[in-house]
Amino acid sequence: MEIKKKSQNVFKKSTTLTILAILTIYLSSFNNLSAKSENFPKIFRDLKPGPYNIGFSIKHTYDYSRTFKNGSNSKGISTQKKKFRPIQILVWYPAKKIKNPKYMQYKNYIYSRATLLDFNTPESSKKQLALKESKEMVFNKNIPGKREESIYKRILEKKVFAIRDAEPKPLSCPLIIVAPGSHTVSYVNAALCEYLASYGYIVASNPSLGHFTKSMTMDFIGLEAQTRDLEFVISKMRTYPNVDYSKIAIVGYSWSGLANVICAMRNTNINAIVSLDGSIVMANRQNLLKILPYYNPNSFDIPVMLFYAGLYGEKSPHDFSFYNSLKYSDAYLIQLKHLRHWHFGSNNIFLYMDTSFDKYAEGKKKVKIGYATMCKYTLNFLNAYLKKDNNAFTFLNNTIESNKIPSGTITIKSKKSKSKPLVN
Repeated sequence: MEIKKKSQNVFKKSTTLTILAILTIYLSSFNNLSAKSENFPKIFRDLKPGPYNIGFSIKHTYDYSRTFKNGSNSKGISTQKKKFRPIQILVWYPAKKIKNPKYMQYKNYIYSRATLLDFNTPESSKKQLALKESKEMVFNKNIPGKREESIYKRILEKKVFAIRDAEPKPLSCPLIIVAPGSHTVSYVNAALCEYLASYGYIVASNPSLGHFTKSMTMDFIGLEAQTRDLEFVISKMRTYPNVDYSKIAIVGYSWSGLANVICAMRNTNINAIVSLDGSIVMANRQNLLKILPYYNPNSFDIPVMLFYAGLYGEKSPHDFSFYNSLKYSDAYLIQLKHLRHWHFGSNNIFLYMDTSFDKYAEGKKKVKIGYATMCKYTLNFLNAYLKKDNNAFTFLNNTIESNKIPSGTITIKSKKSKSKPLVN
């Protein structure tokens, strides 16, 4: 009997210790997840990441068919000899699972400014210069709103979902180019890039550079430079591991929301287009369209999703002639009612809005819901037309309420393509 009691006591102690151990591990995991979630930039918490880890890498290459001038004096005259055009490509991709992943901090994206034109390994001083340039832009006195430097510093330290140079997951992935607005860095939509990569896309982005110098010009020459850069990046990404080169889409913000359309009109390997308040729907760019030799919306025949801002001045800056002219494309026209033009870049939200503490920062929640909604519709659009996902088509055809989008966030117009006549 005494032996039996001892064994029962040992069993009870062992069971209790086991339960406590399991409970401790569970609570520890829960706390770690909570801490990790809190540490990510807030906009990511409005988006549910996909099933894949996210790798991030930077490619530095040159377009040897074009020359470039880096540097000029106060009169705008070049101070350096011509060199070949530098193209920095940031890449997000599905990665293998890692036991203890070392997530990047947001400042790592900003460091990429250090090798925008100069591809040598950035030293500490160059990284600091990149941070300085970013800070000067955020705290520019010409930009309205009051910003808090301590908040800005905390945002730089926040973790993101990407893991630098993580091992790629062996998975065939469509290629998405996420192109920035004029004068803009490659990571302006890092949140969208990470989001798409987590759902099985390889995403590439390059900075917006002018034809000969860093400064972009808003004219035919600048548009040609932006379009040729897109073509170059698509060509370079052909040999990137796991890219399914038969499935390509371009997401363009602002100026690139016109360049991507022109790129698709003169290259038949583009399967879909997304425009984020792009110049294609801007009234002040319609005259430029008339002189473009490749512009012909009447024969355009790939799916298009056009987002546009719902907040602007007294007069709407938009013109929907392109959408109205489309005959042979499935097309979606979506207004994000609480977003201004600059809200279509996640970097702008993080650094300009999240650091503000006055009335300029009002409506943060609605803006972030709007940006997250844009990401969700973009994902489902790409899933539908590149992956032929029936659930994604259902999402696109659903009512806004069925997709659980908060009331007053968006309005949607859409139309189906007509049958294109056969050409002999």
